[in-house]
Amino acid sequence: MAILPIGTGNDLARVLNWGSGYTGTEDPLQILRDVVNAEEIRLDRWTVVIKPDQVESDAQKKQLQIEANACNTNEDTSRIFVMNNYFGLGIDADLNLDFHLAREENPAKFNSRIHNKSVYFKMGLRKMVNQTKCKDLHQNVAIEVDGRQLELPPIEGIIVLNIHSWGAGANPWGVEKDEAFTKPTHYDGLLEVVGVTGVVHMGQIFSGLR
Repeated sequence: MAILPIGTGNDLARVLNWGSGYTGTEDPLQILRDVVNAEEIRLDRWTVVIKPDQVESDAQKKQLQIEANACNTNEDTSRIFVMNNYFGLGIDADLNLDFHLAREENPAKFNSRIHNKSVYFKMGLRKMVNQTKCKDLHQNVAIEVDGRQLELPPIEGIIVLNIHSWGAGANPWGVEKDEAFTKPTHYDGLLEVVGVTGVVHMGQIFSGLR
């Protein structure tokens, strides 16, 4: 599988060295040559199971399908998705949902990476000013890692990563400095779990300050 980066973030393409974005000026023949000569790289793929704790409305069911490929729906209302890149809970997911709904409503306006990123930025500013529904996320979720439940600090978002690129090239895991952790890869059979304290923290990750 070769990845042609024509989207906004193109995180998987970045990790697999297919570039940060297709400009339209590339030679199609050269792209095909690159595909033929490309190095084979392993990629972990994960199964995400969502088990609703109550009956979903039609709107909620539609939202669960966003940016995921549903491969199964069980009679017990559980939903199974395949994850290649990452998924988020809390403020990250809330921002992405708002962006998706805005793009669905006016797809013609979302015709460039710069515009798309500016819309995402403005949405983030609004959430920074207004009280978000994710403020007490750490009090409403439980995370078990390696058989141990984590004691969560005050956070508004959780990002679970399979690749080390998120949000158009940012790296929430950061530069590896702690010897207790091995350097993550997209084929090590492991996931990285990162907490974010809010929109400001996410902005620092985007800008490389955190």
